[in-house]
Amino acid sequence: MFYSQRGIFSSKYRACNRKGMYYEVAPKDELVTQTFGFGLILEEETTLFGTINDKGIQKYSEDSVNALNDYISSIQDLKCEIDNDVNVRAAADVLLVLDTQWEFKLIESVIAYLLDSVNINPYGGNYTIINAKTGEMMVNSSNTILDFYLSYNRTIHTNAPIGLDVPIAFDAVQKIFQSKINNETSDKYNRGKSSIAIFLPYSVLSEGDKSVASSKKEHFKLYLPDVKILALGRNGRDAFGHLVFDPSIDAFDLSDTSTDGTSIVQSTNLLVSRVNEIHRRISNPKCGADFSGEEASDSFDQYVEPNTSSYYKISPNYFFGDGERFIKFQGYGYGNLMVCLSRQDGKPRQNVTGGDTKCETMTGMNPITFSLTDACIDYDTVFSCPPLYISVQSNIADTETRSMKCIDSGCRYPDDIKYTIHVEKLSCVNGSFRFIGNLGLVTITILTFISSW
Repeated sequence: MFYSQRGIFSSKYRACNRKGMYYEVAPKDELVTQTFGFGLILEEETTLFGTINDKGIQKYSEDSVNALNDYISSIQDLKCEIDNDVNVRAAADVLLVLDTQWEFKLIESVIAYLLDSVNINPYGGNYTIINAKTGEMMVNSSNTILDFYLSYNRTIHTNAPIGLDVPIAFDAVQKIFQSKINNETSDKYNRGKSSIAIFLPYSVLSEGDKSVASSKKEHFKLYLPDVKILALGRNGRDAFGHLVFDPSIDAFDLSDTSTDGTSIVQSTNLLVSRVNEIHRRISNPKCGADFSGEEASDSFDQYVEPNTSSYYKISPNYFFGDGERFIKFQGYGYGNLMVCLSRQDGKPRQNVTGGDTKCETMTGMNPITFSLTDACIDYDTVFSCPPLYISVQSNIADTETRSMKCIDSGCRYPDDIKYTIHVEKLSCVNGSFRFIGNLGLVTITILTFISSW
């Protein structure tokens, strides 16, 4: 923390500011006095030939402090930058679908940089790597980049089947995320995380592959609405863009002509930014991957750093239809949080003119509750009903001294702010559902059916 931009206690206490802090905590006169006092005790306790009188000890103390201060003044520290922007901390469950036709050194560097840049750690996200040709596991789910280096090397890369089998790869992605969703009733590990599949194709998709990909994506739209599909490939977006829903924002080109660090960073940074933009999901844990479950309530703990925002999304699948529903945010008596909701703005925040954004401040132990009742009353299909976007932002300024009260196992830093998200009676409707809300229309439909006999 001391060597990072966030600092300890506040951004003031960090390595780049150590010269200023040194003179603040150790004024020259005070340091000389304490050095002289220690010198007197040391002179009495040591068994050296000869003695030094008090004036000599005083002189040595002053010279020592002056020498230390001269050295401190000569240190060339980096300039401390104050970041007044609100940071966004991703928390993603990332599944990499790897075509091993890539040159090993290049793709190893790309994956390592990607994992290092999207908050993969025990307090943030996790990742899994599967083979794009066979769908088989290459690196088991992990929350540390060390497992990537331990489990993936040139030999494994060279011996793995090459290529991308589109139907097998999509089926493997579907199976993995379905399994995680089905296990959510008892496993809260992935609550409040985004679900992302990243294809890493090497070759150009055939027309047959494009057709299969379009068909497979329809299933994701119906039954896995919270899984975001991204792709990083070569030969331009047109070569592999059919793997994603929107190639203009979800497909990224990687040059395979250079393996130097600058080229890799430039090519991968756009993908990193997109991963960090994707909302964490809030869902009905009893729904299941086939949406055959029941209405349910749920709660899970979350943590946000000072001067940081977390963005969430609730898909309309979980609040479509009749019934009273709401979402509640509960604080724990330390750290003020701003909670904003919108159906129009994917990144709702305070002081935005226009739109439908609503914000409330969460202080102390007082919860904030928002109603989701009849949130889709004006829409007859799940697809037409917009999702609910949520932001939770710490209101602590970057320069303020922070409260060090976060001691849970989920706290990455002691100044994290804990809050609980509670959802009540979320529904369970797949994307193919169509709501007939008009009684007259229902009656006409029944009469038409009877008259056709």
